[in-house]
Amino acid sequence: MSGVLGVLLGSGGASRYQMAVGQYSDGFKGIWWIYYGFGIANNYYPIGGALSPTTFKGQTIQGIYSVEDNVGSTWPVTLQVQGDQPAGFATAVTMGGTKYSFDTWAQDYGSSLTVTINIATATFTVSSASGIANGTPVQFTTGGTLPSGLVANTKYYARDVTATTFKVATTPGGAAITLAGSQSGGHTVYFAIYTKFSAATPTPSNKTGGRIPFHPTINIASPATITFSAHGLTNGRRVLFQTSGALPSGIAANTIYFVVNAATNTFQVAATSGGAAIGTSGTQSGTHTCFEVVDVTVE
Repeated sequence: MSGVLGVLLGSGGASRYQMAVGQYSDGFKGIWWIYYGFGIANNYYPIGGALSPTTFKGQTIQGIYSVEDNVGSTWPVTLQVQGDQPAGFATAVTMGGTKYSFDTWAQDYGSSLTVTINIATATFTVSSASGIANGTPVQFTTGGTLPSGLVANTKYYARDVTATTFKVATTPGGAAITLAGSQSGGHTVYFAIYTKFSAATPTPSNKTGGRIPFHPTINIASPATITFSAHGLTNGRRVLFQTSGALPSGIAANTIYFVVNAATNTFQVAATSGGAAIGTSGTQSGTHTCFEVVDVTVE
């Protein structure tokens, strides 16, 4: 296993992942923090974590996240998966030793474009159809009125896609819809659909079971010592590092290491659990970030 690559298969078709715990403001914790802005298109803010592997049942995982620590416990634990996935595609996630069974399923769209509509040909034109392919789920909103035959906030599937145009069907690969009547105002097409599976009644406190990221110092020595006040890590815990500049030689970014020789404000790292502490050499620069790596099971 190299870096954070690899998967351990659990029982019952579950997949076990290694997640580097990140954090954004207000206690959001996971590999992604999702900012719920105005409208349908949400914005993704990477917070530095890493997940291995990156797929579940062949579909890309966009986020595993929760709200904890300094926020109330009413927010759900959520798995977010790329694409148009059915309810029941995922049934539960286990974090920090607690299993959260999904009882909520929802879908939304991550990208949008202004679109013009030719009623006679039922053709939709955008500046670029990049990200839209035959079979891509799309939906439309309007600042005025859509033509008859097209319903706002309803899922359709793209077909006959060219560089800047497409038609839509009500089912994947189905017949193109026909349009009639008149239209007014500006229209928007939304695509890049994603699916969210959530546990609506999660338990409070540290759901991931991991420490939030922190910014340590690393000395050049053999073995090297990593320093951060009251870091909270114990021997055997897994960590990885990222940096805004350059890490010293001997420690590679996005590679899992094991904590050894942990003290209140310092620790060292080894390539294997209980192994020899790693030494560093050369130079370093920038601000380093240490993430704790935890196990997450999705089923």
